[in-house]
Amino acid sequence: MLNRYVAAFLVIELLISAYFVSHYFEKRALHHAEDIFIIQNSLEAAIGSYEMVNDAFYAAHADGMAYALHRANRASKEERDAIRKKLRETYGLFYNDQKLLSLEALHLIDAQGRSLLRFHAPQHYDDLIAQKRYSMRLMAQTTRFTHGIEIGVFKDAYRFQYPLFYDGTYVGFFEYGIGFDAIIREMEKIQSRQYAMLFMAERIDAICTCSAKNERYETLSIGDTVLYQHRAPSYRRYNDATMRLLIERADFARLIQSRKSGVIDYWHDFKHHSVVVLPLSDIEGKHTAYFIAKLKFTHGKELLESLLIDISLALLLGIALVYLYRKELQHQRYVRDILNTQKEMIILTDGLKIQDANAAMLDFFGYGSLDSFSDVHACICDFFIDEEGFLSKEQNGIRWLEYILAHPGTDHYVKMYDRTLREERIFLPQIQRFKNSNAYVVSFKDLTEQYRKSRALETQANHDALTGIYNRAKFDEALMHELHFAKRYRSELSIIMFDIDHFKQINDTFGHDAGDRALQNLTSLVSEHIRDVDLFARWDGEEFMIVTRTSLDQAVILAQKLRRLCEESRFDAIETLTCSFGVAHWHDDESKAELIKRVDELLYKAKEEGRNRVVSEQEEN
Repeated sequence: MLNRYVAAFLVIELLISAYFVSHYFEKRALHHAEDIFIIQNSLEAAIGSYEMVNDAFYAAHADGMAYALHRANRASKEERDAIRKKLRETYGLFYNDQKLLSLEALHLIDAQGRSLLRFHAPQHYDDLIAQKRYSMRLMAQTTRFTHGIEIGVFKDAYRFQYPLFYDGTYVGFFEYGIGFDAIIREMEKIQSRQYAMLFMAERIDAICTCSAKNERYETLSIGDTVLYQHRAPSYRRYNDATMRLLIERADFARLIQSRKSGVIDYWHDFKHHSVVVLPLSDIEGKHTAYFIAKLKFTHGKELLESLLIDISLALLLGIALVYLYRKELQHQRYVRDILNTQKEMIILTDGLKIQDANAAMLDFFGYGSLDSFSDVHACICDFFIDEEGFLSKEQNGIRWLEYILAHPGTDHYVKMYDRTLREERIFLPQIQRFKNSNAYVVSFKDLTEQYRKSRALETQANHDALTGIYNRAKFDEALMHELHFAKRYRSELSIIMFDIDHFKQINDTFGHDAGDRALQNLTSLVSEHIRDVDLFARWDGEEFMIVTRTSLDQAVILAQKLRRLCEESRFDAIETLTCSFGVAHWHDDESKAELIKRVDELLYKAKEEGRNRVVSEQEEN
């Protein structure tokens, strides 16, 4: 009898230990995914901070630079010299300020791909630099904003390139390039860590043939892969001893050769260390570099201690099962205790009905037991908020659990209402199936804060700070999408451009604060009377754009409706205002610039004919 219980005890201990070891690796994988997510978002946020600086500079000075390039494109050598001198005087202060923040390059290139002015190297100009760099050839083909890593003949940098147009015609672009030291410095403001940039030697060798290459880089051999890193310690912010320890590791070499993101965990001097490795591609889409971040706070010790505690508890549980002759009951209690210690909501379900759930799940929905929950709800999906971008109870006619299992390579987010905090929370469901069973363990990882931060950064980049609607940069991007859609599906597309009549007089009479409130009131009014699918953006100052998938007649009706609303409504401080409208319909194969030019001319005609009116191309014809 005793031997039988000892055998049962050993079997139970083996099963429980295997469970906890498996759970240990799952938790470690979740922590790794979270670490990678945090570093990726920090890197994007650091780059985004410079992009916002560039966007502001572009918005303020695009017209002036475009005019200079327009003149330079058809100017003599002497005239181009004069234009260069004027540009240095105009934007030299901005360049000097940005150079203190590790600016690598500020560059103006004309429509023929010739360098008009390098602020960072003013002695070099009028060379056909577009023949030497992919990003510049891409700009000539697309005339669209681009950004990303690019290895140049003389240096590597993260580059932002903005197209410039004069009177609707592409005249060239300006480029803003920052060193990775600047990006790392911004990331250190978010979280103080050790960082490094390692470049693929094959990419640099294929492009950079200058004699200064050996002075700039030192060579690292990681298995069969050769990498370069900058010699300047301030550029990599990663001490040599730590880097030597890392490059000697076989798991680091395997991760580098796989060209995938990952986390390297190791122990050294009785301390746990974690290093995040992110592969980076350049503007051309080619694998170019690795970004290395050494985490200051790791989960290794915590996970190991948790595993040892769990195994110890399993030992005690096994003894209790043998001596109390209640193996099954004790096992169930133990599993429940483990589940209830988890902060994440965890359920056992077949996709239709919840068979078990931990305390975190019941507390989230405000129920004291699973029975009281099941009396009202059969499925946790009853609480899924049906909203675009989030998983619903049924997705394309397939139940939520089956849909997740059918798309394993995609993250599926769920939004649910937290009754305790009285707010909506965002979760990432993760599923594990029991062997030989139709039951699944589903955990819901709370990613609300990370999601909000990501959305906040996206909103800040795409929306006008005063009115909250789309800004001009986002409008340009969205309009291109609408034009492609209309061309592909041969659908109707019209554009409405309007502005406030005598807005300068409003500012002069009532003050700029009153003018700002008028802009806010106007955008709120218009937003309430257009469709969700209509694109509404602030174009410039008091000028606005609406893109609607309708015919010209319907667009004119909408414009007349909005004009009457503006005329009849009351606004804070200024009481009344009127608006003038231009309405145009997109013609097949018409470019974005041509469409905007036509609607701008119609708005101008509405102004000339007395304001507070709608002028469309129909009336023109």
